[in-house]
Amino acid sequence: MIFVSYSWINERSDESVLQLVAKLRENGYEAECDVMKIQEHASINFIEMMARNLQEAEKVIVVLSESYKKKADSFSGGVGEEYRYIIGNISKETKKYILVSFDRNLARVQPNFLSQNQVIFLDDDNGFNQLLYKLNNMGEYSFPEVNQNKTIPITKQISSQKNEEYNFLRCNRYNLLVSSSEAAWEEDSYQLERSRCLTSYTSQTIKEAYGKLGSEQIEKIKSYPCIFAYEDCVRKNAYIGYITDMVIRSKAIKFYFQKQGVLTYDDLHKYAFEFDIELTGSITELMHTHWTIKDVDLGEEIRKRGISVLPYKGSGLKEAIMPSNSMELLGLLLMEDSPVDYMGKLFEKADDKMDSRLRAMMRDLKEKGYLTSYWADDVPYMIDFNESAYSLKH
Repeated sequence: MIFVSYSWINERSDESVLQLVAKLRENGYEAECDVMKIQEHASINFIEMMARNLQEAEKVIVVLSESYKKKADSFSGGVGEEYRYIIGNISKETKKYILVSFDRNLARVQPNFLSQNQVIFLDDDNGFNQLLYKLNNMGEYSFPEVNQNKTIPITKQISSQKNEEYNFLRCNRYNLLVSSSEAAWEEDSYQLERSRCLTSYTSQTIKEAYGKLGSEQIEKIKSYPCIFAYEDCVRKNAYIGYITDMVIRSKAIKFYFQKQGVLTYDDLHKYAFEFDIELTGSITELMHTHWTIKDVDLGEEIRKRGISVLPYKGSGLKEAIMPSNSMELLGLLLMEDSPVDYMGKLFEKADDKMDSRLRAMMRDLKEKGYLTSYWADDVPYMIDFNESAYSLKH
């Protein structure tokens, strides 16, 4: 029951209040006021009736007016008794009492001991809607539930060494996409059959959470970082980045993505357990084209293990990074689709001192049996890697 409290004017009930009660009842709310009670009885103890209604009502609407303020502030009559009860109770039952007014001049209508409380103005439809929100304990705006996978920015490590820094938002899950196509992740989109999406190597929890692939699920998937990996038979480095869009069709899904870093083939295998990638058995997870979601904080694992992730430069071109030693040069060359072109860029940028160092590094790698190179016009035109280079653990 909703009880409407107000002040009579010149010994008569306030017509606007009676209309408010009628409007509430017409909209499905069990609203009552003193006039309804008085009409039910030939004789009634007015003070006792008001006290009982204030106590028993689920909600109390207090209609402020000039007359109500005058009686309340002087604690006179029935309004004074109600007012005394309300100010002693309103701080305990914060959702029970709703102050409203048809007059926007609060200085004229708001009693002293209620001067800090919110007042809803009922002089237009918006005010009535605000009243309905309060009666239903609802907010005007609906906010999303808190995502359990909190996004945490990665902490920058300060060091005396100048390092290329790879940074992406940390998250409790990540996407793993694996393909046997040698060019799968070299562009900005790739298509996978639906039968290879969230099926193999996917937990039941993930299937239930994302299997429907609705708009809400897709937005969450896009917020997770990704490893874009090649099957072992391709023997290429993986990329780290994000899915930017997904086009869902009955037989296939097309992924649009953005690469942000390069994860070496060796590190992908070395830390497969930490990344929750299954490498046991005769057919491993990196021997199967598929997409799945892992319950792993990829950014945290990369940070804790000290994994070196080189930055990926857009438009399919990686900036030529000058190596500091022969083993670093070998790692860079192994990541390149065209090691010869990459060496050409290094020589173009190198001064005389760096030029000599690059040649010394190449000789060192050849003498250690990691590669064989063929030269013309003082630059290599062919580079062949030996098995020891691919099996090298950095």
